[in-house]
Amino acid sequence: MEIKYVRKQQMPEAELGAQSLAVLDAEKGKYFGLDGTAFRIWQLLEDPISIGELCEKLLGEFDISPDICRVQVREFITQLINEGLISKVDATSDSPKQ
Repeated sequence: MEIKYVRKQQMPEAELGAQSLAVLDAEKGKYFGLDGTAFRIWQLLEDPISIGELCEKLLGEFDISPDICRVQVREFITQLINEGLISKVDATSDSPKQ
């Protein structure tokens, strides 16, 4: 079973336009701007989802090759994890791992 990811709860956010969003990490005093594909990935991370599932959805919405999609999504997910904006989800319970 693939690892799933979900965005952390209680992250204040504000839409800046139709395809743009600012997410605030109050603990760090930082905000993150997401637009285009990053904005769409953030939307999809509302519920637990794997990189494979993300790519499947994005391939239907954006003109990108499957290989490039997987590499770029994996890199973006790594950035989100490193910034503490998303968590890995326990595959058996769909609850975030500590």
